Amino acid sequence: MRDGSLKPGLTYVTPHFAAPFTIVVPKRTPSGFWFATSTGLSRVLSIGNPEMEGAGVEFELPSGGFETDGTAAAEPDDFVAWLEQDPQLSASKPRSIKVGGFDATQVDVAAVASKIPTPPGLCPAHLQCVLVASADPDAPLRPLLVYPGLAQRIIVVDLPQGQLLIDIQPDVAVRGPAEQLVRSLKFL
Repeated sequence: MRDGSLKPGLTYVTPHFAAPFTIVVPKRTPSGFWFATSTGLSRVLSIGNPEMEGAGVEFELPSGGFETDGTAAAEPDDFVAWLEQDPQLSASKPRSIKVGGFDATQVDVAAVASKIPTPPGLCPAHLQCVLVASADPDAPLRPLLVYPGLAQRIIVVDLPQGQLLIDIQPDVAVRGPAEQLVRSLKFL
């Protein structure tokens, strides 16, 4: 996999990612629907729709989290519990699933605007958001963010390399295709 458009019907390999995997782009996916970025990094990979900024799926092997005031924190032992206990987030009941043959937990989260003290410096200036996870050294300025009113699906996969966070953005037009990519995932 290289930065650029993903073609329908092809299988892609993520050889640089710390927990390498393959994904298959379904044959019925419109050409140019998916665009991969950060493919040379070891802890972050983004696959999005180039016509809808921020709409897609992101794979992160986090190295840390963030406290409610936006300061960096150590990586939690259990990211699902971390999400559930954050007072700035509203979380659905966790659901046990399998991803690529490994145990995983799916939870939908949204930021609660009234509980975000101040917009942290890494959020876009005109929006509030909750900083959830960091993937230093790969993405110190691109942490996993959760926005008010938008339910993001976060899947936490327990791997030997650590907890893989799969963040499926809330855009309705890409959620189904993003979930298809995740269902096709096979770890190497």
